Amino acid sequence: MEPVAEQMRAAFVAALPGYLTSLVAAAGADPDRCGERLEAAVGDLEAAFEGFAVPFADQRIAPMEVVRDVVARFVARCVEDGVVAAGAVPAGEPASSAVLGEEAWQAHLRWGMAKADAVAPRAAPDPGPLRPVAVVVAEPDVRGVVVAALEGCGYAPRVVRNRAGLAGLDARPRLGVVDDRHTAVSDLVRGLVDAGAFVVVFGAGITDLRSAALRAAGAHRVVERDRFVADPCRHVAAVV
Repeated sequence: MEPVAEQMRAAFVAALPGYLTSLVAAAGADPDRCGERLEAAVGDLEAAFEGFAVPFADQRIAPMEVVRDVVARFVARCVEDGVVAAGAVPAGEPASSAVLGEEAWQAHLRWGMAKADAVAPRAAPDPGPLRPVAVVVAEPDVRGVVVAALEGCGYAPRVVRNRAGLAGLDARPRLGVVDDRHTAVSDLVRGLVDAGAFVVVFGAGITDLRSAALRAAGAHRVVERDRFVADPCRHVAAVV
């Protein structure tokens, strides 16, 4: 297993017991009654991460999909045991690896950056105008991952900080990728749409209401942050 994948597995496995305990407590149940189930969940997660022992190009799963599956099975077992009431824990938890703690979130990001670098084409980049320009507006913790991935799937990324930065672009953008944490997301989306770009917004814990608001501002696609960071090209490749 690649070192970054092993580090990610270790960080996620270390964070899981505390996360599951808090999840059960938030559901109004006694975490001590789920002790055996909790140990089983940790074992399930360790085993599931063997799926990342293959080369990056052969990996067909995303880390958070694995975690959510393990958590869903743990909750189902606790419901069967009568410890947790059915429906007390929302489906799709955890929404983000950030919920598991800083170490898990950073390990997830390092894995994403390593995967983006590993699967990027090794041919010399085309410096000419044939590479479509992609505007990236993202916080520093994910910016490098997104830029590297977009370069790998054929774009010429241009990082800007606000809508005013769009005026200084050297070519018309084909794609806009915007972090929902930006303080002026809607304004940026409108500016990118006005410039003719296909706009993708990514963020943690995107609700139906938030997604609707972003789409109303002009966003063509709204994606959960973990899923986008794990494989940006999957969500933008069709735009090239």
